[in-house]
Amino acid sequence: MRQTPERRLEVLDTANRLIVERGLAGFSMLALAQALGMSKETLYAWFGSKSALLAELIQGNAGDMAQVLRDGLAGTPDAASLRKTLERFCKALLELLSSDKSVAINRGAVHLAEKGEMGESLRTNGRDAMVALLAQYFAHARSHGLLTEAGRNEADVLIALTLRDWQIERLLGRMPAPTPRRMQARAVEAVDLFLRLYGT
Repeated sequence: MRQTPERRLEVLDTANRLIVERGLAGFSMLALAQALGMSKETLYAWFGSKSALLAELIQGNAGDMAQVLRDGLAGTPDAASLRKTLERFCKALLELLSSDKSVAINRGAVHLAEKGEMGESLRTNGRDAMVALLAQYFAHARSHGLLTEAGRNEADVLIALTLRDWQIERLLGRMPAPTPRRMQARAVEAVDLFLRLYGT
């Protein structure tokens, strides 16, 4: 079977769906191959391993946040565009981490913690990659006089102000997925607080 970008995306979308339905512990390359009507060998030829497929899945799931920051890095920021970029980033972060697919992956990572591999993949391909890109954007904004020189842990602060207890409440099943309106309000509030701390 010939690999195309569209077919590869279909594989990742199906993997997301199966993880939501069965949990990460119940996800396998064989189940994915059967759901797609293709051979397990083809999947391994395309991705190399289950771990590599999951790493690409995590990176892809964070794609909206990454694109927001890349768009911000491509322009010359001012106070208005800084606020808009950060609000878009925070909303995308909330949309991702409160989604069913992210909850299923994070629950699975906790369940498989004794193996360590999934948690490490989540951190390396998810959070660490995003924090590094966010730090680049902050350096870009600082070079244009929009952020103070005082703090260098801005990425952690912005993420903490945005998520607070929502992610853990979703993981524990004590909170339904927030509405887009509620996520937007939280994003605006987080950015307001952040800019009081670090804005010029």
